Amino acid sequence: MNDYHSRLEQFQQQMGERLKSTEVSVVRIYPDRIHLYLKDSFAGIILQDAGLSRPPAQAIAADEAQKGFGNPIQTSISRELFHQADGDVMFVWTGENIVEANQQAQQKLAQLKSDPLWQNLEVVQQNQIYQVPNYWIGSGPIAANLVIDDLFKYLVNESEQTNA
Repeated sequence: MNDYHSRLEQFQQQMGERLKSTEVSVVRIYPDRIHLYLKDSFAGIILQDAGLSRPPAQAIAADEAQKGFGNPIQTSISRELFHQADGDVMFVWTGENIVEANQQAQQKLAQLKSDPLWQNLEVVQQNQIYQVPNYWIGSGPIAANLVIDDLFKYLVNESEQTNA
């Protein structure tokens, strides 16, 4: 846990002023639906600990989400609600346990990319969507550190490259 906290402290220092102004969306594509991962999900807690903000539709605590959606960590959205997935950066994954379901989820993501409502998202237009592995729904310190690796890779290192 000390390593976890020191890495997040280093992340915050390297993000600097951009930390408070970067809104991070977390989306999972299932074969038949799209879910937003909320504030108290595994990834959501890491993002909170990192000091990153979330889009309003994803900044919902577990108790409120359980009451409103029947699930404390995620909620399903229709294509008409794609705007709730918008942010400055989006992390998305399609990981399923069954090969066929995983292929279907990948197909669903490919379909989304051609949907006009999806293309209208600011994060899509800014090309700030990053597909990550399903350890984003994981648990434990190994998965948490892998998520932090992604934060460094996509938020710190990417910005250093574009600002260089």
